[in-house]
Amino acid sequence: YNIFASYIRINNNIINSFIIDSGVTKQTSILYHNVNPLFTIGGGASKYLFFLKTNISGNIFYRTQSGYNYNNELPTPFDMKSYTANITAKKKLLKSGVLSVKLNENILESKQSAALASLAKSRYWRQDVIFDWQHGIGEHIQYQISFTAYANKQGSQPSSRSQFLDFSLQYNPFKWKGYFELQCLNLLNEKQYEELSLRSNGFSILHMPLRERRLLLKYTFNF
Repeated sequence: YNIFASYIRINNNIINSFIIDSGVTKQTSILYHNVNPLFTIGGGASKYLFFLKTNISGNIFYRTQSGYNYNNELPTPFDMKSYTANITAKKKLLKSGVLSVKLNENILESKQSAALASLAKSRYWRQDVIFDWQHGIGEHIQYQISFTAYANKQGSQPSSRSQFLDFSLQYNPFKWKGYFELQCLNLLNEKQYEELSLRSNGFSILHMPLRERRLLLKYTFNF
């Protein structure tokens, strides 16, 4: 097990100023005394469970940060808190196979206020579930199957979800100085990946169009 703590205090004589006009954001740096303290505390532990023949490990972190943003010529103090936790379980199967399951949780809360204005609060949540199976067949063939499920949610907005399934097969011919690899990507044919992001000065949504499922065959060799 381990315990971790850190405190970082940054003193700046400039601050990034954001001017938002007709949907366009302009950024510049201006002279302004800005102090950003960041405090982090966390810990982790790992344990091999003999009765299950499984290794389990996990980590948890808490972070808090404060400072100022400068939006439309108005200083706005902010406070941010984040909670991060993950747990991983690995089990060996079929002599040469390893099954890994990982769960990530992340919660981010932001409070921002301005003079003569009400307090603005935002909350962001993300969860990742990852399954990974690696197996070697003899000395020359290895394959891997990976499944990842993402879920994002901001405040009272509907959650955004994506699922990905990938497969790869590697073949190393006897006495060859290289190997063949077949990759099968995005087998569930996801059309778009959406990721939410909460920062001290705003909330953003990333929309990324994805290629359809595809197969890649390559050969790698060494001289």
